[in-house]
Amino acid sequence: MNYAELRDATRPLRALFTWWGMDRPRTMPLMEVTLEFRDSIRATAIVENPRIAGPLLQFLGEIAALPDPWVGERRFLSSNENLRISCGHYAGGVTYLDVALDADKEDPIWTVELRLEIERSAWPEIMRQFRDYFDSVEGEV
Repeated sequence: MNYAELRDATRPLRALFTWWGMDRPRTMPLMEVTLEFRDSIRATAIVENPRIAGPLLQFLGEIAALPDPWVGERRFLSSNENLRISCGHYAGGVTYLDVALDADKEDPIWTVELRLEIERSAWPEIMRQFRDYFDSVEGEV
């Protein structure tokens, strides 16, 4: 699978993870993240190479495994520092994820942030998507 997504449970919001450069010979694929809200917002930035797989899968897996309800806030920061995810728990088995994306860390001429609400029942599919997504570039690092 060449993509994975975090999709809001009720609103037209998503964070889409794709690979840039998969069709280019001898090019290491780079992870692109796109934040979308209807047709109003679509912001894309290159975030990382496939080495992000371990830390991002670990973060998402920890969120998926938390008991319901859980307290506190969890955070993820890409090594390039232009993708940030913070999350917490709402009542009723809903996790919120604030996903922020910068054009780049040195001179972020734009930053977009979306709050996604994800139901507990969606986490097994999210984890499957992200494992398949990273498996698609196994051996590229």
